[in-house]
Amino acid sequence: MVAALFTGCASTQPPIPAPLPARVDTVFVPCPAMMCPPLKCPPPPDPRLARVGRDADRDLWIGLDSTADVDFVEQGGVLGAMVLRTRDSLVLWSHQPDTRLLPASTQKLWTVGAGLSELGPDFRWRTTLWAKGRIENGVLHGNLILEGGGDPTLGTGEGPGMQSLANALSKLRVREVRGNLVALDTMVGRGADAWPQGWTILSSRDGYGSPIFGLNWNQNRLGDRALPEPRPEALKALRKALLSKTISVTGTDTTVKARGDTIGPRKEWTKIGTVPSASLDEVSRVCLRESVNSFAEGIFLALGIGKGKMSVRDAGRKRLQEWVFRQGFEPWKMVLDDGCGLSRYDMVTARQMAKLMSRDLHGEPGARLVDFMARGGEGTLRRRFKELPDPSVVVAKTGTLDGVTNLVGVMARPGKDTLAFAFLCSGFTGSPKPVRKFQDRLLAQLAGVALKPMVPADTADSVAQRDPPKKVLADSAILKSCSKDSLPQKGAVDSLPVRPSEGKELPAGDTSKAFVNFHKTSPQLPSIDSASGQRPSTSPDSVKSALKPIDPKSWPVGVPADSTKPKMAP
Repeated sequence: MVAALFTGCASTQPPIPAPLPARVDTVFVPCPAMMCPPLKCPPPPDPRLARVGRDADRDLWIGLDSTADVDFVEQGGVLGAMVLRTRDSLVLWSHQPDTRLLPASTQKLWTVGAGLSELGPDFRWRTTLWAKGRIENGVLHGNLILEGGGDPTLGTGEGPGMQSLANALSKLRVREVRGNLVALDTMVGRGADAWPQGWTILSSRDGYGSPIFGLNWNQNRLGDRALPEPRPEALKALRKALLSKTISVTGTDTTVKARGDTIGPRKEWTKIGTVPSASLDEVSRVCLRESVNSFAEGIFLALGIGKGKMSVRDAGRKRLQEWVFRQGFEPWKMVLDDGCGLSRYDMVTARQMAKLMSRDLHGEPGARLVDFMARGGEGTLRRRFKELPDPSVVVAKTGTLDGVTNLVGVMARPGKDTLAFAFLCSGFTGSPKPVRKFQDRLLAQLAGVALKPMVPADTADSVAQRDPPKKVLADSAILKSCSKDSLPQKGAVDSLPVRPSEGKELPAGDTSKAFVNFHKTSPQLPSIDSASGQRPSTSPDSVKSALKPIDPKSWPVGVPADSTKPKMAP
């Protein structure tokens, strides 16, 4: 049975597969639709549109982006910019608005704003004269003490002098002081205590970086140099005023009592007189329009007066930060180290500066920052915004340090609206004049002014092929081709016209970018001599010689004699 079973399984045949179908040759018949030309793919989206804000003018945004890229960013600078429409805070343009950059002198806007709000526009600094000792028969048996109250205008054209204090002592019929003249400063100590930590050594040596004390004199500067210890200078001015009233002083005028020194009880002191400063609103107007660092530092210290055991500078910094927070800003996103902006620790963003201007414009007229700032054509804006039909429509504050040029303010567009803007430009090398020109061109574009491009980059090749090389102009022809503004001012030679290429050939690659570098102003004088590497002298003789035609034989070695004009790549 088992054998039968195995026998049956072995005899079972596997299934036969079905035969394959016969091969049929197919004939390809083209579809009518395939005979039509292929559809064109839509162009890729413009990457520049990704940066355009909502409801903003695309053409304006892209135009400003192009100007920023060509005129500044591609030259190695760092730009933080924002433009707001003040009536609804619409962002019309921005470029890295949240990048923290140095504010330079635009820092004064925060300081003055806090000072006017916290201290009031009628605030005044006061300098007091004390007599320590008894007065008998027209003789003061003791010292005269001059106590400073932090007045930064003392001894300047905008502030008081010492004559009124001498008059007050003369009214007491004092004719002789048998003692010393003593300077008393309870606000600032000695040495480095007068300078913020972020100030550089070079800034502290120059007149614009003069330190601010509780007792100051003539902005604490001697010519263009800073006075490390100006308080004895105030005593010398006091002695001179006393002599004019025939009051003699037998002692010295070099004793200084600074913060931290022992002065003893004031019970024996007699108040002779007090001289007040100008009001804070008047000081603020000069501070912002002329960018006076010492006035801004004086306001900064005034914010810290009478704030406990904390130093006056630290108390002023804390009060400024508290005011910034109450205005709706985030002080932890900025660094406010001093009052004038010389500190390299200061950091702000273009968004914060533009918002400050926009909110200030909605304040009470007469108490706003824009009421104290310079307009185009005055103050630090005397030579700005020449592309605008009316430069006075711009109210702004400038800021300049080495490698930093900023502009913050508002601009009225007649018949349209008002804009708040902030242009923070850092990281460049060389003169700030091209950067200022770039900022002015941005405002002209916002105003709708049709500008001639600084460089026709898209037609550089065609212009080079179409226009034959021009001959070197003689001195008289060059002078005739200069505008009035391009002639030398006070010995400056940066704006004079001469050869553009300085003996260099253009690269054969990106001709448009090279055209930008060599033809921003044609013809023009080199700011640095190409052979010696030294900046040319500003004497009249050197300026006159710089206008002479360039001799091809004087080019540096290795430069062809026919390269008096830059060669364009084919």
